[in-house]
Amino acid sequence: MRLLGCLPNTTPNYTYTNLNDNTTYEFYSKAVDVTGNTSDAGDVVQNTTLAAIEEQEIKGLVMYPNPANNTLNIEIDGALDDIEIYNELGQLVREFAPQGMSAYPVDVSGLEGGVYFIRIWDKNGRQVTMKLVAE
Repeated sequence: MRLLGCLPNTTPNYTYTNLNDNTTYEFYSKAVDVTGNTSDAGDVVQNTTLAAIEEQEIKGLVMYPNPANNTLNIEIDGALDDIEIYNELGQLVREFAPQGMSAYPVDVSGLEGGVYFIRIWDKNGRQVTMKLVAE
């Protein structure tokens, strides 16, 4: 048994390494106070199966400026399909549909300063995930 803690009014963020693709894992959590009392809600079980995601090259992909504070420009040698921005917790915070454009200005204004991950798809289904720094 491994005990992990977090401070009150914070969101826990745990990273698990050395996990295998296409394998089901169960994650359990239980609230325990400093005196050892457990929560009445019981265990929360999260079942998840990791799937391999193959990153592919998108020809001519250019993303600038990075770091960005208002607009992030994305250009490819083809047609863009979808652009998603995720925070460090893996939560989707913005999504854009460039509708086949080869260049697209992504609005990053209003994003809290920090590190994000941007996932870019082209019309051929290829996808790339890149790091984005918002100022």
